[in-house]
Amino acid sequence: MLIKEWHIALQQELNKINSALYDVLLPQEIDMAFNKNIEMFINQRYDNKSNRKQEGFEQSQKRTDDLKSLVRVMKGPGLLGTSFQNSFSYDERTLFPLPQDYRFKVAARVKTSTKGCATSFAPSSSAITYKLWGINLSIFETFTAAQYNNFQIRDKDTGAIVFAANSGLGNYTYVDIDTIKDIILDESIAYYKTENMVFFERFLSEVYKNNIIIAVRQQTGVPDTGYQYYNQATTSWVDFTLLTTLAENYYPLQATVNVSSDRSVTHDTVYAMQADPFNKTVYDFPLSFFENDLYYTLYDKNNFVVSEVEITYIRKPKTVSYYADISCDLPVSTHQEIISMTAQYFLEAFEAARTQTHKETVLTTE
Repeated sequence: MLIKEWHIALQQELNKINSALYDVLLPQEIDMAFNKNIEMFINQRYDNKSNRKQEGFEQSQKRTDDLKSLVRVMKGPGLLGTSFQNSFSYDERTLFPLPQDYRFKVAARVKTSTKGCATSFAPSSSAITYKLWGINLSIFETFTAAQYNNFQIRDKDTGAIVFAANSGLGNYTYVDIDTIKDIILDESIAYYKTENMVFFERFLSEVYKNNIIIAVRQQTGVPDTGYQYYNQATTSWVDFTLLTTLAENYYPLQATVNVSSDRSVTHDTVYAMQADPFNKTVYDFPLSFFENDLYYTLYDKNNFVVSEVEITYIRKPKTVSYYADISCDLPVSTHQEIISMTAQYFLEAFEAARTQTHKETVLTTE
């Protein structure tokens, strides 16, 4: 269903079409309620403790189908982060920067290099260089409607359009910076698909206030001269700022390679487990945990190292908007449920007598 159809369906549930039963609801207010209930819907379906049926994601076919369009996979090298993280002997760990649109973990797999039958294992690390290209969102503060309608981002080397205003911004005469950020991030991340490339304000230890950051991993023979955005006021392309060039170490695949699942643990137990020979991290079941916007995997350099990480996760849904013509990207089968949840939200706000019966109807359809 398109977002405009969502608005009509909600008005029908509230008995508001061609009537003055309730105060007029502005499209912005309805969008805010829709986005709030989309988040609630995802939380309820993901966690088996937060819904009446006690079923979480992939615990039933319906739960799987409810969130299937939000499942995404990201993979990349396990970085050592030697420039900004502690490296005690019991704390040997690789890190993986979580995607900007990360919401909930579904699964993780790692590639490890082990000593196999060898009598000794002395892993060698290599360096990866990243270029961080940035665009400061303050450029939008003085934009006219025409500038919104013609805004684009492109790769300077290939000329490929990473973001075009007709995917959202083109319908605006004014838009707040947070909405701009969400739209550009959504479209840019979708463009790169499985590569961990687009971030807001922070990548690893680097922080750039109010900047959308494109982190490009340097590869031999692949040119990278940056990105540009189209400035309609001057009818010209303007270069992104090269924020910094960042080098990070990692362990390339070597010796015997193994692919395994991780074992998620908590901060208050992970180091105690590392001290226990029966529970410490091992190559076929390495310990892992989250810290801020990073995913850590522990290794034992005497026996194995972590080379690559792959995370399957539930991504952040698109922020729906009537004026930007951005519709919900959850499966169509979920749309009426979310509309009904939003109707209940408004009925409770209006203190209508229909609240209780409508709530029961929503629970039944859930």
